[in-house]
Amino acid sequence: MKKVLITQWLPDSAKEGVPDGVELVHPPRENPEYTAETLRDAIADADGVLTILTRMPRELIDIGKKLQAIGNFGVGFDNIDYKYAGSKGICVVNTPNSVMHPTAEITIGLIIAAVRGLVRYDRELRTRKRVSMTTFPVEDSSLYGKTLGLVGFGRIGKTVARKAKGMGMRIIYHDVIRADETVERELETSLHDFDALLRTADIISMHCPYTTKNHHLMNEHAFSLMKPTAYFVNTARGPIHDEKALAAALRSGRIKGAGLDVFEDEPEILPELFELDNVAMVPHIGTSAYDVRVAMCVESLGGIYSCLHGGRPANVVNLDFFPK
Repeated sequence: MKKVLITQWLPDSAKEGVPDGVELVHPPRENPEYTAETLRDAIADADGVLTILTRMPRELIDIGKKLQAIGNFGVGFDNIDYKYAGSKGICVVNTPNSVMHPTAEITIGLIIAAVRGLVRYDRELRTRKRVSMTTFPVEDSSLYGKTLGLVGFGRIGKTVARKAKGMGMRIIYHDVIRADETVERELETSLHDFDALLRTADIISMHCPYTTKNHHLMNEHAFSLMKPTAYFVNTARGPIHDEKALAAALRSGRIKGAGLDVFEDEPEILPELFELDNVAMVPHIGTSAYDVRVAMCVESLGGIYSCLHGGRPANVVNLDFFPK
């Protein structure tokens, strides 16, 4: 019997499709998370682990002497030392498909909220208790006909592009890998140099994975290249942008506004951001919907089951290390 450890309580709807010979183990609903000590004990005899909002450094990986697979609860896997896991023959999988549309929805929502001033207007109504309109609101813009610059053009980036194109926006992108020509034709888009993208787009939206190479990719210099009428949106990973540089750009009017679902030092948020009216913020809820979270568990667990049975799942992230 193979034992798959889940680091938090799991609803029954997320346990569908468990194959014969596999046992799922997780904390009870009334005490839904392991302590650091009980987690270490539980990993010791686990064949697979589904990490739900849990870091998997090499110290924990080493405790799991029987580990064959680690599944991440999300598409970003910087919380797992995946290269070290691969060097030990441990397959690491994520959730690339189940997060595509939910994350793209939050991205579009933040774009609309930031560009149309929805959060600011909501706050004004709650404070003034009456409607007060300005005939020519210079704080706000429209979206139709505007250029959306996507930094990262993977599954989520392309999904955002399709939704934005349906709203009448022009799409450009930057990525280390050029998209297929059929995709470029479908979305009427083109690959741009990073600096050129920053100078051209009316909205910059981040969809690249976080790595040490793109830490603070959006820094003071990057924000200085953007149009003063442009907006910055990040639903990828917080450390991709320098939060102090972003706050300074927003406060000075160097850029017009921002929409954030992720923050540099989560769960903490730079206090200066709370003082700014031109930023819309939500607490890392890109996939925060019951049906989405269930689908993420099912997708990640499916990859774990495949690994445990000697397969090569489509959602494996450490291919360079995974035994061929």
